[in-house]
Amino acid sequence: MKLIRTEEARPGMQVAKDVTDLRGNLLFKAGTPLDPLLIERCRQRNVSHLFIEETAGGPAAAESDTQVRREHILRQIDRMFSGTESSAVMVSLREAAKRYVQSMSG
Repeated sequence: MKLIRTEEARPGMQVAKDVTDLRGNLLFKAGTPLDPLLIERCRQRNVSHLFIEETAGGPAAAESDTQVRREHILRQIDRMFSGTESSAVMVSLREAAKRYVQSMSG
């Protein structure tokens, strides 16, 4: 079992301990595999860390993890450049950043 920050959590990881919010409300039980909705629920409820089962992930897990990270970064880029659509320079910078991220993940 290892402790990770919630932003490091990836779909398919399995929680090792029950997950509760700051008020002690149970969000989900130990043994639950994470999916994007559960990870987002943790973020919304200010759950900063999760205990995760340590399991060996094969190449398919690594590829899936890479895809999830890429999508997360692309969403962050869109958020950072939100409201700048009227500036051709900012639109160009956003698109260049997104192309760079896509090229780095092969």
